[in-house]
Amino acid sequence: NQIDFRGCNVLRTSLSSSKPDSSVKDSRLYSCPIYKKPVRTDMNYISTVDLKTSLHPEHWILRGVALLCDVK
Repeated sequence: NQIDFRGCNVLRTSLSSSKPDSSVKDSRLYSCPIYKKPVRTDMNYISTVDLKTSLHPEHWILRGVALLCDVK
């Protein structure tokens, strides 16, 4: 198992009370989980963010790709 930490651009987010249209989903969006710490538990889970990708989302799912707020 190889763990690789790479930097990511700052993700600016905002809250919305409207729900996105779940019937129309871009096949090149990876719903990436966000965690507070590298230990992936329910206690460290924050949310997900849809990231554009040139590869199919399963590519990233099979590799266990996630965003971490702190790598310590």
